[in-house]
Amino acid sequence: MREAHAAQVGLLSDLISLVQGDLSKGMRQKIGCLITMDAHSRDIIDKLHLEKVYNSEEFQWQSQLKVYYIESDKKG
Repeated sequence: MREAHAAQVGLLSDLISLVQGDLSKGMRQKIGCLITMDAHSRDIIDKLHLEKVYNSEEFQWQSQLKVYYIESDKKG
């Protein structure tokens, strides 16, 4: 978890450096959204570590999973 947290902080720092540069309004907004999402991810990793959640079978871990629907090209 510590390694995942450190990696997330690194990604977040890189995005913060980007947003401080010369960007178009649209790109600044996109990077701002990514910063928000990465900050949330950093906080979740920190929370799981503090609660000593290390097993993917634990409820706290599974409660963070996102579900995606991918439409199949198959017909029938």
